[in-house]
Amino acid sequence: MTDPSKGEQSATRDVYTVQGNAKVGIVGPNAVAHNPVFYEAGGGPKEHGEEIDSEVLSEQEGGPHPGMAVEGDLHGIARPKERTSWDRTMTNLRDVLAALYPTVQDSITVADAAGLPRARIRFDPSATNNWHSILDEAIKHQNVPAVIEVARRDYPENEELKLAQRGDLMAIRGPQVGDEVPWQGPDDVDPLERIIGTQSTLVPINFLEIGLLRAKSVARVVNADGSRGSGFLVGDNLLVTNHHVLPDRDAARQAVIQFNYQQTIAGAEAPYEEYRTTPEDGFATSEEDDWTAVRLQGDPNQKWGRLDVQRVDVSKGNRVNIIQHPGGGPKQMSLYHNVVAYVDATRVQYLTDTLPGSSGSPVFDETWKLVALHHSGGWLPQPGSKQTYYRNEGIHINTVLDGVVSANLISGLE
Repeated sequence: MTDPSKGEQSATRDVYTVQGNAKVGIVGPNAVAHNPVFYEAGGGPKEHGEEIDSEVLSEQEGGPHPGMAVEGDLHGIARPKERTSWDRTMTNLRDVLAALYPTVQDSITVADAAGLPRARIRFDPSATNNWHSILDEAIKHQNVPAVIEVARRDYPENEELKLAQRGDLMAIRGPQVGDEVPWQGPDDVDPLERIIGTQSTLVPINFLEIGLLRAKSVARVVNADGSRGSGFLVGDNLLVTNHHVLPDRDAARQAVIQFNYQQTIAGAEAPYEEYRTTPEDGFATSEEDDWTAVRLQGDPNQKWGRLDVQRVDVSKGNRVNIIQHPGGGPKQMSLYHNVVAYVDATRVQYLTDTLPGSSGSPVFDETWKLVALHHSGGWLPQPGSKQTYYRNEGIHINTVLDGVVSANLISGLE
């Protein structure tokens, strides 16, 4: 796959290898960013160390997962697949655009710039309904990429828009704070901003080292339908995530757990490892408190470590850090510019000006103690401005700990 206009260039393909229980995905330097692949194509798992060509896998598996970008040049610049119907990616894109352009006038500006016929769109004061109508019309005119491109010109650093442009916005979203989940903190963000502004942001250098160690145990969860969330590894090779990410044993059995799905120092895609779950060896879930714990095959603790789960105290005004796969994409950290707004026995609510974290992410305090399991979020407009903040809710780790211990899934916890 070469482009004559770019001269002679290597057409390196994506190659994947299998190592024991773990599947290692190695992304070539010219590869278009992609979803993970499954290794049972063509009848059973591949042999240890066998190389599998990504183009062959696409043919064997019937192409990429839903939402995957299918075109791109040799430098990995992907062109999003044109949408012909409503799917999870479109729902997520609607929510992103509703947060970025909450008013009808803002949305009209985007629709006009994208070349959509204004007269055919039913504009609505509700931002969600409004953008649903706009994107419906964009689908009819095969103009969704144009809408994304207009938004990216306004918000070039928005990670979710980057994923949308790649056709890769498949994150699982939890209940919306402020809608399905009541927000207990202040609606005016100014008091919380004053807390942030008065606390020193100086931290010892080992703060970053400890954070990187914690990050090793955070994984991306990819479901059979291509939807994605996050999870983290604790002792006894147990993965913790949300109930709405893995609601039952069947969903867990079909899921793929990816460690090290992130970028290298050079900005390239890092090699990652995939593990399967073994719910028959350990599984428990709580719909009420939105947590699931499931055993993984092999011994991922040996390579990827574990997060210590202990009873903790969390207070209003504490800073929190979140390690996450925002939008279901590569792993990222949201550091320090986040503040707890409300705490009770089962829930922790916190405000951040970063992207919404993926469901199932671990939430840490300023000393990197695990304090919550992230499960939901919602946008909070700042009064008197167009700026919005993301208000999040996590399940208090004490609640998760009580449930996991009651299910006899893990030993050696305090």
